[in-house]
Amino acid sequence: MLLRQIINPVYLVGRLQVAWWEKLHPDLPWMSPGAVRFLEGFLKKSDVGIEFGSGRSTLWFARHSHHLTSVEHDTKWATIVKGMIQEAGVDNIEYHPIPLDHPEEEPHRKFYDPLPKYVDLINQYPDGHFDFVIVDGHYRVACIAAAVAKLKVGGILILDNSDWLPLKEWGIPDNFRILHRSRNVKSETTIFLKSAGV
Repeated sequence: MLLRQIINPVYLVGRLQVAWWEKLHPDLPWMSPGAVRFLEGFLKKSDVGIEFGSGRSTLWFARHSHHLTSVEHDTKWATIVKGMIQEAGVDNIEYHPIPLDHPEEEPHRKFYDPLPKYVDLINQYPDGHFDFVIVDGHYRVACIAAAVAKLKVGGILILDNSDWLPLKEWGIPDNFRILHRSRNVKSETTIFLKSAGV
């Protein structure tokens, strides 16, 4: 499968386009360009958000919101991101490096007992606190399950690499509807809107 992708000219052109787009836009998140454009028009400067998994997205979301809580499991990467935050002089980020409680290669589960500290951080906040939640790190299915109550009605759940599983396997509740879905040759980003309901 991988060999067929590598020698497929359409795939190769697509990969080159993604690499070129990322080089031309070094300050944009590593999400599908369509999702980034959508979020630029959707997010408000008064929004409060949380992201599971940090990186280029951290500064970008902080600049498009009032406050961002960011959680990162990789301590070496966290040091780099903290340096980026300090260098940029951005002061509306609450940054949390939290190591994993399980081996990184262990398959993700929806439920853990006890809940990993990385996921459990969101429980410090009241229900309906966040305008947006970004799931782009570890424990993704558990992060979605924990975030459902913490996201306000009318808020959005941003799931990067949503093509890693069939959508029904992510555990997205029925009262979340797809607001945007786009992809590049590398991955897909799906954005869900939380509506009133169960």
